[in-house]
Amino acid sequence: MKDERIFEDDKDLATHLKTAWADLQGLALQLKQSDLLQPLKPALERFELGLFRLVVMGEIKKGKSSFINALLGEPNLLPTSDDIATSTVYKLLYGPKLQYKVFLQPDTDTGNRPPPLLIPSNEVSKYGTESGNPGNHLKVDFIGVELPNPLMQEGLVLVDTPGVGGLFKSHRDITWRYAPAADAVFFVLDSVESVISQDEINFLQELTSKVTKSVYFIQTKTDIAGEEQWQGWRDRNITVLCDKLGLSKEQFFYFPVSSKLKEIADKRHSGKYLTDSGFLTVLDFLHHGLMQSKQRQLAVELLSGLHRVQNQLGMEISERFRIHNAKSKEDLDKIAGEYKDARGQFEEWHRSSYANEMRFFTKSVTEAKNQSRNVLQAELDPTGPISTNILRELNSSEFDPKQLNVKAGQIQQDCLAQASYEVGQIYEKFNSRVTDLLVKTINKLAEGFKTPAFKDVSFVSPSGDSGIHIEQTLNMKFNTFEEVRNAFYGFTTGGSIAGAGLTLVGLLFPPAAAVAAVAAIFGGLYGTILAGMSAEERKREEAVTRLRGALGDLLRKVQHQAKVQFEEMVSLWENRAEEVLKEAAESQKELMESRLKLIENSRHRSLEEIKESGKNLEASRKVLEKVMASLVSIQKTLKPAKKSNERSI
Repeated sequence: MKDERIFEDDKDLATHLKTAWADLQGLALQLKQSDLLQPLKPALERFELGLFRLVVMGEIKKGKSSFINALLGEPNLLPTSDDIATSTVYKLLYGPKLQYKVFLQPDTDTGNRPPPLLIPSNEVSKYGTESGNPGNHLKVDFIGVELPNPLMQEGLVLVDTPGVGGLFKSHRDITWRYAPAADAVFFVLDSVESVISQDEINFLQELTSKVTKSVYFIQTKTDIAGEEQWQGWRDRNITVLCDKLGLSKEQFFYFPVSSKLKEIADKRHSGKYLTDSGFLTVLDFLHHGLMQSKQRQLAVELLSGLHRVQNQLGMEISERFRIHNAKSKEDLDKIAGEYKDARGQFEEWHRSSYANEMRFFTKSVTEAKNQSRNVLQAELDPTGPISTNILRELNSSEFDPKQLNVKAGQIQQDCLAQASYEVGQIYEKFNSRVTDLLVKTINKLAEGFKTPAFKDVSFVSPSGDSGIHIEQTLNMKFNTFEEVRNAFYGFTTGGSIAGAGLTLVGLLFPPAAAVAAVAAIFGGLYGTILAGMSAEERKREEAVTRLRGALGDLLRKVQHQAKVQFEEMVSLWENRAEEVLKEAAESQKELMESRLKLIENSRHRSLEEIKESGKNLEASRKVLEKVMASLVSIQKTLKPAKKSNERSI
């Protein structure tokens, strides 16, 4: 794959953005407008961290852990023996030294999480494999792995998910917990166990249609299979995936690799083995494609915010120049009159339009809340659609009641996964509805208050060079949704309320705990094998009855917890949205008052003060010109380029 770099120099780009930030910050402080940069701090932090979250998924024994070890050049990092299955999630990120931390599940009654356990590398299998921790009886939530790896230091965060078999059912909870926040998913197939199965296809269809389309494919163990076999499997897999996922081969990214050859390449520092392993292409795709594309997106986001702040500061300097350049008392009186008229308009607007729109906003949010609460109640009803569909499917098959104890854990996992998905969908719809309502409210508020059209002021440098033309306006802070959205989402962890539902059920009711609970319920059901069809039917009926009760109890707990979290989420929504709109209106009032005060102070300036004021404004103008030139240069650097390795499904 061709190497198409997004940036000529990433470090140089970062330096220019941070310099522009620092210059604007200094200018904002000087002009007493430091609050302008506050909403941009999350964007700056995301850019500086530059984290790229990659989730690795796939069936048991496909070589996921070996692939991760080979990718990072650490052959013994994660357990990889053929007879050891990963039983928990591993989160790998940068750290100054290699260390493993076990994070345990929160208590199901209190919600309190025990402190993490720092463990030596020889105890990883005890907590993180099926043989060491069967059924996850140690209640491990995930294992954190910190390591001083160059790729991780550049911002890569890896999530290795369990390979426990029955992928479509047992991995759904992992999907809802980790895939929505992922920047990409690597789905692992192999070259020797089997070509892609129907279960894997079903899983991928659900993953790409409901969760994320940024899914890419790794085919492992090419060194074990003959060249003809792994190439044949590759071609068949690609054909099937393109057909089932509705893709063209030009949209598809599929990488055959050998972890064993990569390990040899690392030991011998061999370019040939590295090329033969297939990892060179994967690393190039990841580093120069996906990760740089993510960094570019973060840079564009930050640049957009800096442009807005630059425009606002430009208008502030422009208006100060207008006041400074007033030649007479009459000129100052005219400017003061414009602001007093605007203040009167604002007060009238605040009494009428603002109050009406806020009442409508509050009423609409309440309606959305009640509707979503009713849907939650119905979808998670113990006798509702989730349990009914599961039991209907079970009754339609001639299941052996003696096997239900084995299958019960998987059935409850599926119930949890479906509940988690439904909660996420309800939360997402509520979030989308109220966000849309907020946008409309902002637009109506901005339209309702028309600011006077002040005279445009152009900055012209002493040398006569063309300067900065600033379109003059009072610039109400809520006349664009972008600023309010940034301020609003800043209060949520991870920047999104919608994602809360996707993690709710998986966090409160981990799958392993669900299996153990069902096993306890059904453990004493089958003491003997009864002969005769009637006895078999009675046992089948008894099994379904007990399962119905178990699923009902489970859904009651999910329903209760979902309602509690939903109410907390809505309360945050209502309070913060109203706060932001109120702050925007108050800041507009403060802006007009500060301008009137500036005008009044101008009436009593000495000649020396006038000269000093002019000198300071000229210095501010030059700083702003410098920032504008820098932002224009950065924008040219970030112009979209052809990025063949940025495509996703």
